[in-house]
Amino acid sequence: LAFFRTQGHTPSTYESCSTAHFSAGRTETIRSATSESVAFVRSVVEGFSITEQAERLRASASRHAVVAREAAEGKGFDRHLFVLQALASPTNAFFSD
Repeated sequence: LAFFRTQGHTPSTYESCSTAHFSAGRTETIRSATSESVAFVRSVVEGFSITEQAERLRASASRHAVVAREAAEGKGFDRHLFVLQALASPTNAFFSD
């Protein structure tokens, strides 16, 4: 909300999440800038009723809890995409003969 008010947009943000309960678990990312969080921010900035703001805040918190749980369960996508990007690099030894 503060960032949106000062910069005029919602940045791409993440939190790290431990996957330590897996063997050799590391971290996964939680993408906290969801459509629900943006809807909450807009409801505050645009002066929606307190009731509507509260509903959107609850929806945002619920979505964050789901995304955090999925990341902790190893269902995140950021690390997978990172590895695919690294493998696709033409400088990767995987592509040299």
